[in-house]
Formats: sequence, structure tokens, C-alpha cells
Amino acid sequence: LRNYERTIKNSNEALQLDSKSIKALFRISIAYRSMQQFDQARTYLNTAINIEPYNAEIIDEAQRLDRAIEQQKKNEQKLYYRMFNKQ
Repeated sequence: LRNYERTIKNSNEALQLDSKSIKALFRISIAYRSMQQFDQARTYLNTAINIEPYNAEIIDEAQRLDRAIEQQKKNEQKLYYRMFNKQ
């Protein structure tokens, strides 16, 4: 957890120097995805996409984020199913 927080802190410092730093936006997005803070990850990733819409790494990360969100939804559905269908 601390490494992700440090990554976010350092990358935000880089963004203060260059608000269009793809590397910083990308790293922040990965850190937030790794901490399952998907809304924040999406915000930074969308900013990166707006700057470089054809960047393959960004597109790949967007797909990973979509899969992570979908997996979380499936896990929540299973949890709710078990909670409400106990016999």
C-alpha cells in the first residue's frame, strides 16, 4: 500500500511540473487500479487518453481497468447472492 501511495505522491509532483506527463498519469492510474480505487484510476487514465489517444500502453491499461471493474462487479454479485440466499 505504501508503494502505491508513494507512486501517487511522486507522480502528482511530476504533474505539477508537467500537467501532461503521460508517464505520471499512467503510473497514478495503475496505482489506483491496484488499490481497487477504480473511479480515481479512470479519471487519470481518461486524462492520459485525451492527451495521447493512440498510445498502446494506455489502451492496454484501459482494458485492464475495465476487466478489473467487471471482476469486482462479479465478485459483488456472488457475495450478495450468498448473503440473500442462505438457507
